[in-house]
Amino acid sequence: MPSEETASRIPSADTQSALAGRVAAGDRAAEEEFVLLYRPRVLCVLRARLRDWEAARELANDALMAALQALRAGRLKEAFRLSAFVAGIARNVANNHLRSRMRHPRPEPLDDDLPGTDPVAEMEEAERHRLVCREIARLDDTDRAVLEMTLAQGLKPGEIATRLGLSSEVVRARKSRAIRKVIESVQPPSRTAGLEPL
Repeated sequence: MPSEETASRIPSADTQSALAGRVAAGDRAAEEEFVLLYRPRVLCVLRARLRDWEAARELANDALMAALQALRAGRLKEAFRLSAFVAGIARNVANNHLRSRMRHPRPEPLDDDLPGTDPVAEMEEAERHRLVCREIARLDDTDRAVLEMTLAQGLKPGEIATRLGLSSEVVRARKSRAIRKVIESVQPPSRTAGLEPL
């Protein structure tokens, strides 16, 4: 398994330039590579901004599509800054969503307004979000792709196997291992661990 530093490293300037150029030229394979590379990063940006997993998943496709359309239209002037460009688009999508929610508030009260809100529970939830993003970034490229195609795109093991050139059994094993790693990273330690019986 790659180190956290390696897994979270921004692609090199040459890699970003080459990928941006291929997408701008209409290369469909490059678009798939782009989505596989940037979807986890976009999800992390959206989750951090929105603190809403469901909204982040829904808006990730919008952010990736907006980035692809901008690349096709030649709006990225410095191709080596592709990662910063995509992060900026994800932040804009999140900010637009938040502004829209403020203009059209929900009729029910926000969780923060409800009596009995536990600030410790909120902090623990934010920490779980951070840990999940970190653990997803630490997965190897194939495990991360399997997890994203399963959870974000809703694909079946057979469809994923075809896309990645693997067998369905390997996809199932990788999915199970990746999910287990992520779950273990966010499980709180047992409250009774280390306590002696009375």
